[in-house]
Amino acid sequence: MSSVHARSVPDQESRVNTPETLRRRATPLPGNAQTSKSIASTHIVGDLGAFTTNILRYYDNPDFSDIILVVGEHRFYAHKFALSSQSDVFRDMFVVSDRCVGCPDFQKELEVNESKECEAVFPQFLRFFYCGKISLSSDTALQLLVLASKYRIESLRSACDSFIAAMVEDGDLSSAIRWLKYASKYNLRDLASRCVDGAIADNMEDLVESPQWLSLPSECVEEILKSSYLLVPDEFYLYDAMQRWLMNRRKSTSDEVVREDLIRFLPELRFSQMHSNQLLAVEESPLCVQYRPILRNYLGDAYRYQILAKQCSDFRDPMYLPRDYTDKQRCVNIHFHPTRNKRAAPSAFYGNGRWEIQPRRYYDTVNIVIILKKPLDEDVKVCISILIYKRNSDILMRLRRKPCVLRPVDMTPAPTMIQGGRQSNAPNARHENRRSNSTLESGSDGKNFHGTGLRQHKTPHGPINHLRGPHNGQEYYAIDNIVSDADFQTASSQAGPSGIKFGVIIRTWSVAEDNFRLVK
Repeated sequence: MSSVHARSVPDQESRVNTPETLRRRATPLPGNAQTSKSIASTHIVGDLGAFTTNILRYYDNPDFSDIILVVGEHRFYAHKFALSSQSDVFRDMFVVSDRCVGCPDFQKELEVNESKECEAVFPQFLRFFYCGKISLSSDTALQLLVLASKYRIESLRSACDSFIAAMVEDGDLSSAIRWLKYASKYNLRDLASRCVDGAIADNMEDLVESPQWLSLPSECVEEILKSSYLLVPDEFYLYDAMQRWLMNRRKSTSDEVVREDLIRFLPELRFSQMHSNQLLAVEESPLCVQYRPILRNYLGDAYRYQILAKQCSDFRDPMYLPRDYTDKQRCVNIHFHPTRNKRAAPSAFYGNGRWEIQPRRYYDTVNIVIILKKPLDEDVKVCISILIYKRNSDILMRLRRKPCVLRPVDMTPAPTMIQGGRQSNAPNARHENRRSNSTLESGSDGKNFHGTGLRQHKTPHGPINHLRGPHNGQEYYAIDNIVSDADFQTASSQAGPSGIKFGVIIRTWSVAEDNFRLVK
C-alpha cells in the first residue's frame, strides 16, 4: 500500500518573517535590474492566436469533459471551467444544482431548455466560450442575444445589442417588427424600446395600413402604444388602429380575452390629446358602444383636461403628453428654397407666438433656428422633430433632436454641441461641424433613403444659444437644428417650386422635481 507524505507549509505570517525571507529581500538584484531603464526594457511575449486555437480544440470534445449539456435532441461535451469563467448562471447551476450529485464524471448531464430558434444557434453560442468570438448575422443575432441575456454573458450581449441596434437604425420596418416580437416574448426591454422608437415610430402609418398590423401579438401592440415618439396624424388615428386590431381579434378569440387586451391598451392612449369632435367620435365608435363602462373614466378625464389644462397643474402623468402629431395644429410647415434663399427664409410662429421658427442658410445646408420668444419662469423640457417632405407631400424623413432642458436665465449652462458622441464648446464645434456634419447627426450616410420607401430616425444638432434680443431687452433662447449635408442634398432633390418643405413639431413640458406637465 502506497502512502502519501504531506509536507507542512508555513502560513503567510511565518513565510513573511523568516530570517531567510528577510535576507533575500535585503539582497540587491544583480546588475541594474531595479532601475527604471531595466523595467522599461521588459517585454511581454505570447501567442494569443495559438492559445485560442489550443483551447478551441476542446469545444464539444470528450477529452477532459466534466459536463454534458443536453439541448433538445443534441448533446454537447463541455467543461465546467470554460462555462463558469464567463457565465455566473452556469456556475450557479454547477454549484447549487443537485442533478449531477452522486454520478460518475463521465455520466454527468445537464439539460437546458431552449426554444427551437435558440437550439439552432446553440453550437455557435457554446463555441464562444472556447474562442471568445462569434459570427453575427440578421438571422442569428436575436437568438444569440436571448441566450447571452439568459446566461448573463455581458460581452456577447453587448455585441449582439450593438449589431441589432445598427440594423434597427437603418430604418428596416420588417426587421424591426420581427425583432420586436422576440423582444416582447423574452422581455428584452431595451431592444423593444429601440425597435419601437426607431423604425416603427418613423413608419407607423405604413405599419397600421399594412396587413402586418392586424397580425401583431398583443404584447407588441401594447409596446408600440407606449411610445411617445410615434409619428402619426393625431391620437384618434391610434385609437382607430387599436379598434381595428381588437375587432379583428374578436374573430378568433373570446370576448374575455379582447376585454383584457382593451384594459391593457387604454392606459397607453393619450385621450387628452384628442379634440372635442374626436372624443365624440370615440363615444360613438363600435368599440365604445360595446365596452362603454371600461372607456367611461378615460373619456371623462379627457374632457376634464380639455377644460382645466390651462388653469390646473395637476396633469403630470405621461398619458397627458403629446406625441409627434403631423396635423396642421401641431406641425408648422415652412419652406426653404436652396437657390433663392441666400441667407434666410420667412419665419413661422407656433404656440400663439411663443416660438419663432426661422430657416437660415448654414454653409451648404440649412439651420432651422427655433427661438423661444417669452421668458421662462421654470425649467422646461423641449422635444423637437423636423420633417422633410417629398414633392407629393409624403414624409421623406424625420430629424429628431434629443430632448433638451431650457432653464431660467440665471441657471443657463454654457452652450454645448453634441459632436460624434462627445461634447465640445459651441464656438469650436462650429468649425469642426463644417467638416463632419454629414455623419454626426444622421448616424448614417442616408443611402437607404433611395428606393426603400422607409423613413429613418435621424438627429439634427446644434447648440442652445442664450441671447438678448429686441424684445424689450428680455433674454430668450435660440435652438439651432442644423440639417446634415447628406440630408439636405436628399431634401433638395425632392424640392418643389416653392423649395424644400419642412414640418416642425415642438413639444414642451414643465420640469419640476422629476415630474412634468404640459406648458400651454
